[in-house]
Formats: sequence, structure tokens, C-alpha cells
Amino acid sequence: MSASAERNRERGRRPQAALECKPLLEAATKDLFRRNAFRITGLPVDATTREVGRFADKLKLLAEVGQDTHAQSSAFPMKPPPSLDEIREAFQKLKDPEKRLIDEFFWFWPEEFGSSQSDPAMQALAKGDGQAAVKIWAARESDGADGVVAKHNLALVYHVCALDWDNYAVENKLDGERRQKVTAYWKDAFSRWEKLATNEAFWEKVTDRIRQLNEPNLPTGFARRMRATLPEALDKINAELAVAFAESGQIELTRLHIQFMRQTHQGLDNVDKTAEMVLTPARNRLKEHIRAARERADKNPLDAANAARELLGHAQQTLCLFDLFFEKNSEIRGDLFDEVASLCNQLPVAYHKATGDDETCLEILRAVLPFATSIELRQQIEQNISTLSGNVAYRKLAPIYELLKALQDSKALPASRLASFQGEVEPAIGEAAANFSGVWSPSSTPPRLPGFSPSTHGSLSAASPELAQLFDSAAIVLRDISLAAWNNHHDLKTAVAANELALNYAASAELHQRLAADKAALQGLHALNGLAPISAAPTLSTLNGIGFTLYGCTDVDAATGSYLTTYYFVFLWIPIFPICRYRVARTGDSYRFFGKAPLRPFDKWHLAIAIGLILLFIILGSSSGSTSTSSSPTNNTLGSSHPAPSYAPPQGSESANYGGNAYRVPKSLADSLSAERTELESERTHLEALDAQIQELGAQIDRERLYVDRASQYSVDAFNAKVSRYNALVERAKTANAAFNQKVDEYNAKLQRYGR
Repeated sequence: MSASAERNRERGRRPQAALECKPLLEAATKDLFRRNAFRITGLPVDATTREVGRFADKLKLLAEVGQDTHAQSSAFPMKPPPSLDEIREAFQKLKDPEKRLIDEFFWFWPEEFGSSQSDPAMQALAKGDGQAAVKIWAARESDGADGVVAKHNLALVYHVCALDWDNYAVENKLDGERRQKVTAYWKDAFSRWEKLATNEAFWEKVTDRIRQLNEPNLPTGFARRMRATLPEALDKINAELAVAFAESGQIELTRLHIQFMRQTHQGLDNVDKTAEMVLTPARNRLKEHIRAARERADKNPLDAANAARELLGHAQQTLCLFDLFFEKNSEIRGDLFDEVASLCNQLPVAYHKATGDDETCLEILRAVLPFATSIELRQQIEQNISTLSGNVAYRKLAPIYELLKALQDSKALPASRLASFQGEVEPAIGEAAANFSGVWSPSSTPPRLPGFSPSTHGSLSAASPELAQLFDSAAIVLRDISLAAWNNHHDLKTAVAANELALNYAASAELHQRLAADKAALQGLHALNGLAPISAAPTLSTLNGIGFTLYGCTDVDAATGSYLTTYYFVFLWIPIFPICRYRVARTGDSYRFFGKAPLRPFDKWHLAIAIGLILLFIILGSSSGSTSTSSSPTNNTLGSSHPAPSYAPPQGSESANYGGNAYRVPKSLADSLSAERTELESERTHLEALDAQIQELGAQIDRERLYVDRASQYSVDAFNAKVSRYNALVERAKTANAAFNQKVDEYNAKLQRYGR
């Protein structure tokens, strides 16, 4: 809180209402001396009631015979002279004891009331010789208590000159030299008034004058009220001048008089209270405009926009005036302009319901916002501006959204959809970004959007919310194309191209992060391109060196940690038949299979040679067997008719174990492994279903993100609920996958342990 505001707050605590002198405040206007009865009539302040009556009769007689009643030879004559009505009003004031005392207070005093006829200074004034009177008072001003009359009269001299000139300056510009003199008059007057305001001898003089007048309706307590009110009364004069200069467009002189108010009588006045008093007419006029605008809109909603515009025009003038007098956090200022802003926030609503004219309502609300001071009201107006801005921007961008929607719903191949985006949508977005007013701001960050030059455009982060939403929508459609290209068609080239383009368009950090994760996943898929899917891992087991196993390690992919290896049938651990190739990743004693790859030419030659050798051995063996049979004699030998011994394999084993050097998996353990495998396959099916559900829900969210009605809280809440459900399913899938992978690792470890 400023020092002046603190002083005003402290003064507000004092019970000043009982000490306030309302007649003095009513008289203290910028026309104070123009309406002073003694200046108008030329009578001295100590004129008796009889003298006043005789002078009034004289003026009346002059008026009846057609002579000039305005001739004045005294000092400080009025220009222009007072009218007959002003003279009559002056004589009426002299009949009111309170008004007469106030006019006496603001005119020149003799050294002793009742001695004007013998007072040299008063006689000089009566003859029009103001310079002589000033010299007399200047000589007496420093005489302590005896100098208070001279100080009072000198304060009036400078005050009358300053006020007369500034009343003239409201409509007539003063030159620089004259302005300096007028400012000096004000300062000379203030320096004396400030001393008199607390001078006991001076106020005793006022009290004695009240006793001398001896009017029943004028107690001595009136002097105490005048003393308490004088600083604010003097402030009120400057406040009225400040308002007059403001209304005439002379803002510097307005500030000068407000500065006078704040710099004088510190601790004795209440500047904010005085300013509020002076600005009451302007405030009442504005309230009348508020009432008229409300009634106008109620009668005809189609006219509500014009009513708001006119009200804002009136309010703008009053706002400038209040801003000169009050601090920005002033309650007086804030309450009034919040009332204007609140109504002008409502009027566009009625107009919009009747017309749907977003642009006009937006224009009005932007003009209203500077008037609002309360946080809640500003938030309401800003929310309405945001909604209307979105509506206006959406209409401008609607054709592009229609292209995006058609592209998203298209059943064409992903490569064709990507080509359509690049040929139709991308040029339309570029044109919209170039023509969209107020969108870009300079930035050192080069734009990610293709076709835009860093010298003419800022980064996507500097785009307006409307364009940023459009860019994100384009990125979402491109991501949909990328996902469809790989998941549905194994088209890695299109998937990568769509992902790269989507990264250029993504404006939000969240979407850009998701696309970056997609890019990393696609980089891992380069190694998987061309692989055939497999339903289950192949058997890896041997018996006495006979069986199936993997040999070799080629085409290592760092992204997935995988490599290509060949699946062989081995005999005595020698690879005989290359059956196929797999891309695998090895973890300890277990393998993770990514897919099946075709045999290399080398593998095919290996297979052909192996088959050829086997056929050769068969042919040679057949030839050798024929020869031996034909040359052997056919005779019976003892024991030749006995069959060879036959040994049944032991119960519980898969085959005979004659050598005793191979260990078989017990049937109970084999059954356990089979049960585990069945359970794993069941869990795999469940996880695949969960993953499909997540993919479908994610696709729905991406599609709906384009068309969420952000002006509808219901639509926003429904969309957010779906996003929350998606996130929950993702977390659930992560947990389930971690548990499944652990079970698979345990199962593979058992296979490695018991399978050889």
C-alpha cells in the first residue's frame, strides 16, 4: 500500500462526519471566487445588514432606469461582469449567515472587522489599487499573530489570480510563461493556506467574527467544522479543475492539479474522498448509461452489440478520468468498472444467441477486458474470448479439418493416404499458417513444419492455440496412417515416412513424445522387416547329439539386441540339414524368437549337398547289399532260426536307453512343463486380447481428439474419462506383460536344463 493510501486509510478511521462543514464543501468549487457575494457586489466583508440593503436598493434603481449595474472600480473585477441574476443571487446569499460567513472567509479582511472604511489596504482595494494593498499585507505578514490577516489576504490574492487564469485556461491555451506564473500563484496560495489551516490565532479570528455577527443560526462550533473541512475544500477546488481539464483533453494540467491535491495539506485531507466527491457526477452519468444499455438489450437482443459498444465508449472516458485520480487497486475504481465489464460480458451473450455472430462478440469482449479488475470476472471474459476465438478459427480451418476427417476415415492403402495428405492437406495447412493473422512470433528455433522458412515464421510452439490444434490434428492422422501401414500391411517404408512427417507437425510436447517413441519402435522394426510370423518357438533338443539346435550369429541389430541364426537338424552335433533361419535374442539360456527368415544361398547349397550325400550313401548301400545276398550259400546253421533278443523300453521313458549315457525327462516333469506351456499360451492369448483392446481404444482417442467440442464441458469430461481409461489399461498391460515375461523366462530355463 502506498504512503498516501495509508494516510487516507488512517484518516478514514477518524469520526470526521460530525466535523464536516457541508456548506463549505458546497461552496468550494472552481467558481468559488466567481460566485463570491462580496466580489460580485463590491461590498466589504464587514458591511452591515443596513449597508447591504441600501446597496441592493441602489443597484435595483440603476437597473430600473437602464444604467449599467456592472461598473466596478474595485480590485480583482470579474471578467465578464456579473449578470443581474448573479447580483440578485449574491444578495440572497448575504441573508444566509452560514453562506455569508463562508464568502467572508474567502474574501479580503480588514485588520479589524468593522474598520474597512479606515483600513488602508481595504481602501486601496476599493479604489482598484491591488498592488498597494499587496505591499501593505506583505509588510505585515511576518508580524506573528498580528500577521494572520495579512497572510490570509495574500493567500486570497494568489488564489484568486490562479483560479481565474485556470478557469480561463480550460477553454483557452496559455503560453509557457503565463503557465509558469499561474503555477507559481498556486504554490504561493497553498504555502499560506497550509500555515493558516493550523494557526490558532487565525481560527480564533474566525470564531470572534461569528460572535460579532451574533446570528442565532451561526454557532461558534461552525468555525470548528470549517477548520476540519478546509483542507478537503481546497482539494475539491483543484479536483474540479482537474476534471475540467481532463474533459477538455488537457491531461498534463489534470495531473498538475491532482499533484497539488496530493502534495498539500498532507495528514489533514482525504484526497480519495475528495476525488470521489468530485467524480460523483461522472459516476452517476456512467451508471445511467449502464441502466440504459441493459434496458436496450432486454428490449431488442439484436441491438445488444451496439448498446455494449456505446456503453464502452462512455465508460472509456470515465475510466481515463478515474485512472488519473485513483490507483489501479482502488475499490472505488474497481467496483464501478467491474459493473461495466460485467454487463458488457453479458450483452454479447444475448446478441450471440440471436445472431451467432462470433466476430462481433469477440470484438466487444476484447474491448471489455481492460475494464475488468476482479480475477473471477477477468477469467470469465477470457474464457469467452477463448471460446469465440476457437469458433472463428475453426470456421477458417474447417475445410482442412474436413480433409483430415476424410483421410482418417479412408479405406485406401496407407501409402495412398500418405500421398493424399502430401498432395492435398499439406498445401492447405501451409496456406492457412501463412494467412492466419497474429499467429507467429519471432523465434530462434527453426520450424519443424515442412515448407516454412525460419526467416518468416516462428517455431510451432509460438503458434496460436487454433493453429497448434490443427498441427496436432494433422500429426494424429499421420500417426494413424503410420500404425496402419505396419500393423495391417507390414509396409515399413510408409510407416516410417508418415511418422517422420507427423513429428514435423506435432505441436504439443505430449504428442511429440509419443511420436518419438513410435519412431524408436519403427527403428527396431527395420531388423524385423521381411520376417514371417511364427505361432510357436521351434523345438530345441538333442539326444546323443541327434536333434535340433541353432547355429550361427549374423545380421546383429543393436536396437533389438537380436541376430539371425540357422535352425539345423544335427547328427552327432554335426549340422546336417539347415531347415530355416530365425531372428532371435538370447537372454541367458533362453531365446526370444521374433520371426522366421528365408534360408541364405549358402544354406540352400548346404541343404542340397547334405541331401545329395545321403542319397549317394543310400544308393551305395543298396548296391552293396544286393551283391552280398547273391553270393552267400543257402544252408542252415545251428541257432540261425532263433530270433534276436527283444528288449522293451522301460516304463515311463520315451525310448530305450541302451548305452545309459543320456538322461530323460521324467514323465511327471514333462507333464508339468506341458501344463506350464498351456498356461503360458492361455496368458499370451489374454495379453494379445488386452493389447488389441488398448490399440483400439488408443485409435478411438486419436480420432476423437480432432473433434472434441472444447466449448462443451460434457464433451471434454467424456473425452478425458476415455483417456484415463486408456492410461489405466496401459498400466495394467505393463504389469501383466512383466509377470508373463518372468514366467516365460522360468519356463525357458527349465527347458534348457532338462531338454538336453
